[in-house]
Amino acid sequence: MKLIELTSSGQGQTAVDLNTAVVTFITRYNHSAEAWVLDLYDSEGNDILLGLMLLPGIDLLSPYQHQKLLYGGLVLVEKETDAYKDPDGLGTSTKLLWYPPGEEVVIPT
Repeated sequence: MKLIELTSSGQGQTAVDLNTAVVTFITRYNHSAEAWVLDLYDSEGNDILLGLMLLPGIDLLSPYQHQKLLYGGLVLVEKETDAYKDPDGLGTSTKLLWYPPGEEVVIPT
């Protein structure tokens, strides 16, 4: 498991080495949904997945089995209930964990 460093400073962009590929993570806060949204792009700028709601306690890639096989698992964890709704909490009161492909994704409780 690896911690992916994200920040709540507006629209954030971070290149993340996922062992098999470098993926760009772009985050933005959706005020209507009261949650952060994640877009994933490959190293050439092609979209992988767009509009993933950063909701805690689930493997965000589990509905996308092809991407899960390539990139592994992503789980948002929060320090306290509903911290994911805080527009200033990404990277502080919530953290994004990455599990390599083939590794069991453990949902922290």
